[in-house]
Amino acid sequence: MFGSPRWQQMLQEKSIKGDPFKRMQGSDVDLTWVEEDEMAMREPVVIEKPDGLGMKMPSSDLSVDDVADLIGRDTPVEVIGMCYPALFPKIFLRYFI
Repeated sequence: MFGSPRWQQMLQEKSIKGDPFKRMQGSDVDLTWVEEDEMAMREPVVIEKPDGLGMKMPSSDLSVDDVADLIGRDTPVEVIGMCYPALFPKIFLRYFI
């Protein structure tokens, strides 16, 4: 688990609601989806299985700490904000650790 003991306690006391996002398989993310689903590329989707995306995915236990160890904590990275999907260039990994 991560964070301070107080943070961990707060998380344990809260019920976390599910998200409203559409679930898809990687193989379903294609040109047909983009052309036929009017919400394609307008709303976030959750790709439950990346098979068919043509991408190599990191292991599920890869953490921000692992990435920071690999590229350095002061390496600027581009981040996409989840509340407001905007690109935030040049944020340093140390802000996430």
